[in-house]
Amino acid sequence: MLPLLMFEFAWKTTWLLAFGLPQWSAGQMPPTFTEDFRNIVLGVILMPIVIPWGYVYRHYIRQPAARWR
Repeated sequence: MLPLLMFEFAWKTTWLLAFGLPQWSAGQMPPTFTEDFRNIVLGVILMPIVIPWGYVYRHYIRQPAARWR
């Protein structure tokens, strides 16, 4: 489940920086933009709180990788 949470955080952050903020600052907002923008911003704020960063560091960054067989 943790890789899925990290993927969600990555794509929501990418969408926010690449599409959401430029449209919001330019004032070009489609009809469903405000609801989508609010949900994605909420996800970007809550995901770092929910992800156990100590576990990610210990098991995905610091631990040596296992060889494929």
